[in-house]
Amino acid sequence: MAEIDRRKAALIAEIEISRLEIRSAMRRVERSADLMERARRSMGRNIGSWLIGGLAGGFLLSGLLGRKYASSQAPSEPSNPQPIEEPKPNSLISSGLVLSAAKFAFELARPKLVDWINAKLSEQINSMRVPQTPQNEPNDR
Repeated sequence: MAEIDRRKAALIAEIEISRLEIRSAMRRVERSADLMERARRSMGRNIGSWLIGGLAGGFLLSGLLGRKYASSQAPSEPSNPQPIEEPKPNSLISSGLVLSAAKFAFELARPKLVDWINAKLSEQINSMRVPQTPQNEPNDR
């Protein structure tokens, strides 16, 4: 009888250790899936790099997307190209609205994405477990 009690206590302790490991793994997954928090931490630690990268990216995008040149210019006249038209304020507003809508949609979808990732990882963890077969113990009855 004492052997059965010791076996039960050992199994209960093993189950509790497994639960703690799963909880810590789930916390790590949730932290790694939280992109906004990771971006905030990265920006806090590397503010200079983010500012320089943002300025460089904005400069490149404004140079590439800001002006459109006439395609009818002959290759022999490469100097002093004339811009056709400046971007319309409505197109800038609409692109800003699209980006805001995309951010809003991602913020709404993020909890479901985290739940989906957690479910998939728990399936993987459960499939990796080795099923333990009970040993044939003599019946004490």
